[in-house]
Amino acid sequence: MLRYTSWIASILILIISSSCSTIDQVLYRNNLNQGDCLTTASIEKIRIGMTKQQISYLLGRPMIHDSSQSNIWHYLCIRESRYQTMNQQVLKLTFNKNDILMYMESKEFRLIKGDSGK
Repeated sequence: MLRYTSWIASILILIISSSCSTIDQVLYRNNLNQGDCLTTASIEKIRIGMTKQQISYLLGRPMIHDSSQSNIWHYLCIRESRYQTMNQQVLKLTFNKNDILMYMESKEFRLIKGDSGK
């Protein structure tokens, strides 16, 4: 009986240790947003010709500041999904010397986690 119990314990330990890689997929993980996460509705309110003050009121000040180029604002958001994907959204606003918005560029990138050259 003791031999049978130790045999079952060994098998259980083997199963549990081999399933550690799948535990991450089974456990609930919240989606994670980092940075200046903007909604599509808020981005659509931005118009060429608006001032820095108007945009700051709508979106807030960007978290990333480039002291050498104060006329360019970058809003960066990284959204990490529990389903193994990461989205990176970048909104770049370029102002003229009078702080008027002259150019707006929005890009979104989709990255797959855990796919590092395998």
